Amino acid sequence: MRKVAYVLMVVVISAFIIKPVKAETKVSWGGLFYSYTFFWQNQDFNKNTEDSDNFTYMHADLHALADFGGGVKAFIKAGGWGEFGMHPIWGTKMDGGADPQVGVLEAYAEIDNLFDLPVSVKVGKFNQLYGDGAVLFDGGEDGILGLKATLGAGPISLDLLYDRLAEAGGIEEVGAMDTLIDDDLDLLGAYGTFSMGEMLSLSPYVFMRMHDASGLKDHPMWLGARMGISPVNFATLTLEFTMMGGKQDFDTGTDINYKGKHLLAKLGANIPNMPVSFGGAYVMFSGDDATTTEDNEEYFAAAENPYTFGFYKWWPGFGPAHLMTTGYGFACVAPWNPTMSNLNVINGYLGFAMNNFDVRLDFFNYSRNWVASGEDKPLGNEFAVHAHYSYKGLIDVGAAVGYWMPGDRMKAELGLTDDDADNLLGGFVYISKSF
Repeated sequence: MRKVAYVLMVVVISAFIIKPVKAETKVSWGGLFYSYTFFWQNQDFNKNTEDSDNFTYMHADLHALADFGGGVKAFIKAGGWGEFGMHPIWGTKMDGGADPQVGVLEAYAEIDNLFDLPVSVKVGKFNQLYGDGAVLFDGGEDGILGLKATLGAGPISLDLLYDRLAEAGGIEEVGAMDTLIDDDLDLLGAYGTFSMGEMLSLSPYVFMRMHDASGLKDHPMWLGARMGISPVNFATLTLEFTMMGGKQDFDTGTDINYKGKHLLAKLGANIPNMPVSFGGAYVMFSGDDATTTEDNEEYFAAAENPYTFGFYKWWPGFGPAHLMTTGYGFACVAPWNPTMSNLNVINGYLGFAMNNFDVRLDFFNYSRNWVASGEDKPLGNEFAVHAHYSYKGLIDVGAAVGYWMPGDRMKAELGLTDDDADNLLGGFVYISKSF
């Protein structure tokens, strides 16, 4: 069925391109391809074991935007993404799996200036990213099914969101006559922005995730604000603070209050009249205090999604070696991702750019945010480099590599002695082209 759907989408896109439905309809189309080959050596930090690997992750899509006039638009993107490596004859990978299939990545309708008011509405499946993704990011591949209304007047705008993060029940329950239907995972959000050009932007926000199961109502909330300040044209300071609220409300037993916190402080600057940049950052995702029973102090994102850190290396996450310790290499801020939760990060960087080439050197210090009394916090230090070249301004190629030296906390969590522990090398090379 997915192959049939893809063929139909290609036919529809082609029809729009060749012959618009109406004379006044304007159709623009494009696509995106990128390929990343990830690699690592000594992911377990143990010099007595041999663990190294590499794999290729690819994305390819075609998309079309139809502008019908009057502020009415429709967009569709068809493609696939993920790990590739299927044998062309066997038809599977070594583990029996297949390459990713083509599907609908985005599909939505949008109306601008609804009833001639400063309101726009978008409904369907679409990409979503706020800030660096500390609260919400779809990952950049598949969009999120939802509804967004944007109210804007001058320097002030407000996004109102309703997202279906995950369906439960649904079409299979139609006609089933079941008396108990599983609850969906939904997200409500409001994200405001006040902007004074490049000098100042302020974005307060609130989100609430909802999931009601038998005997439990789980309603975590996120309340925060993000601010960007650029007092001079060569430096930018970004601050963001988020605190969690809400609770897990059990019909029987002790309720759990969400009290996680996130903090970002980031400074970036360019030296005037020189191709040199520098900066630093502090990022904190709080950890759960094991001495409390009624509170959960661990911070996690609403969609348990990747943290972009500005996509500084053309991929989410912190250092490239650290990335290779996160689930699937996506750097998701989630309880199931131990090297992205209960985490403090200190970063410093120096960059150089000239013509179509740029390179950035980074230092990362990783530590636990919360540990029991008397325990060590340091997870270690990483030195990293990212280089990027735009060939004739037409296609982008690059590479990132990091070298992570484990700290006492990392050794303790992995059960390693100083004699057994060794460093982790990790990174990737990539090529990307949009059209």
